[in-house]
Amino acid sequence: MTASPRRSPRPAPPLAARMAYVALCALSALAWAPASRASADNGVGDGLYGRLRHDFFVQVGVGAGARLIPEAQPGFPSEPSWALLVDVRARMTGVAGIVVGTSTTRTNTTLFLGSEVRPLYPALVLQGIITGRARADLTIQSLYIELGAALRFVGTLRTSFGWGIGFEVPLVLPQQFSQGVWLRFGVRHLREARSARDLGVSAAPAEWIPHVSLAMTLGVSEGRFAGWEPPRTRR
Repeated sequence: MTASPRRSPRPAPPLAARMAYVALCALSALAWAPASRASADNGVGDGLYGRLRHDFFVQVGVGAGARLIPEAQPGFPSEPSWALLVDVRARMTGVAGIVVGTSTTRTNTTLFLGSEVRPLYPALVLQGIITGRARADLTIQSLYIELGAALRFVGTLRTSFGWGIGFEVPLVLPQQFSQGVWLRFGVRHLREARSARDLGVSAAPAEWIPHVSLAMTLGVSEGRFAGWEPPRTRR
């Protein structure tokens, strides 16, 4: 009898895939979990939850992530490394706005300048597709997409195209403190701009940055859109 060949162990899934799986599980659990406080929905739960009290939102976030480089290139570190992320977001009525953020590792710093849109918030509210539970509605409606340019300081200054996606879980609801305190789960992808490659500059490797951040949102103006919100959600 011949011994059957030993199977090699299956490689562990990459960190980005594991973080995405955990984030998906958290989102699913929040969508079906009951609200922790009945008063958080104002007894009605129309999907707005006091967010039209302010015209502009300013959100400041601080967090950590993992810098992953799928394809190694000579002259650039290829090992995964931790990154510190800081960003400021300004949104009109909480739907769309600008993003300015930095990510810093031991070897380089990246400045990201872009725009952000949260399409599910107006789409679901206007169509009346809501659960009536504050934490579930706010989490689902927080899905965001960001697009922009990144300035990567890797030996020399390099411009890159960047995009990202993520969502936020409310730790403190908007009715309880300003516009809420949130736990953000997201991922950002950076890739060297084609113009830089055409100039003969050695391209920096593409990178993924899955990250988790703590963000506080403040309402900075009031009055222009506050009258659109039903009186039952205003305090």
